[in-house]
Amino acid sequence: MADSTLGPYIPATGAPSPASCAAECERVALLVELVEGLEPEERRVIELRNLDGLTYTEIAAMLGGSDDRVRLLHQRATLRLGRLCAHLDR
Repeated sequence: MADSTLGPYIPATGAPSPASCAAECERVALLVELVEGLEPEERRVIELRNLDGLTYTEIAAMLGGSDDRVRLLHQRATLRLGRLCAHLDR
C-alpha cells in the first residue's frame, strides 16, 4: 500500500501514466499545428464545426455561404488532415 502522506499524489489504478499523458499532449500539439496549416476558410470551418459544435447551416450563415459549400470545405479539410496524419504514422 502507498504511503498515506502521498495520498492524492499517487494516481489511482488505471490512471494514465505521465508518459502516456506526455504522448497525448504531443499528438494534440501536432494536430493543432496541422489545423493551423489549413487554408484559412477550411480552418475556420473545422474550428466552428468540430470545436464549437455548430451546424453546417449555422456556419454558412456566419460565413455568408451555402450549406453545400460549408460541407465541401469541411470534407476537404477533414480529408487533408487525415492524409497528413496517415503520412506522419509511416
